[in-house]
Amino acid sequence: MHRSSKIVHIIPVFLIVVLVIFEGSYNSLLYFGKYTPFYELLIIFYWAIFLPRSVPVIMLILVGVFRDFLLINPIGISSISFVFLKFLVNQQEVLVKDRSFPTVFMLFVISILIICILNILILMFLSDTPIIFLMKLFSFRISATLGLYIPMHFAFNFIRERMLSKDDAQI
Repeated sequence: MHRSSKIVHIIPVFLIVVLVIFEGSYNSLLYFGKYTPFYELLIIFYWAIFLPRSVPVIMLILVGVFRDFLLINPIGISSISFVFLKFLVNQQEVLVKDRSFPTVFMLFVISILIICILNILILMFLSDTPIIFLMKLFSFRISATLGLYIPMHFAFNFIRERMLSKDDAQI
C-alpha cells in the first residue's frame, strides 16, 4: 500500500469528523445544524461503495455517538443510521459492482429515504415532536443532500483517482 493510499483511507474518517464538528457549531451558534444536508451519510455512502475498508463499523459507531452528543440528539440514533447505511450498501453489492453513476445515485436516493424513515420512527417513539415537523425537517434535509450528492460524488472521484495507485483502486 502506497503512502498516498494510506492518506485516502483516512479521508472519509477525517471528512466525517470535520463535518460533524461543523454541523455541531452551526447548530449551537445559529441553530442551522438541524437544517444542514446529511453530509455524513453522503460521505459514508460514497466511500462504503468505492473504498469499503476506509469506513469501519466501529468508526461509524464512535462518530455517531460523538455527533449525537454534540447535537443533543438521542444517543445512538446517528450510529444506528450510519451502520444501517453501510449495511444497506453491503447488501446491494451486486448492484454497485459496475459503479455506474445512475445505479449508484438511485441506490443513494433509496438508502437516504430508508434511513430518514427509520430516523423519523425512532424520533417519534423517543420524543413528543409532531410528525409534521419531522417530515418538514427531513424533507428539506433530503432535498439538500440529494442536491449535493452529484458534485460531491465527482469531487470524491477526483480525490480517489488522484491519490490511489491502480492496485489500491481495486476493491
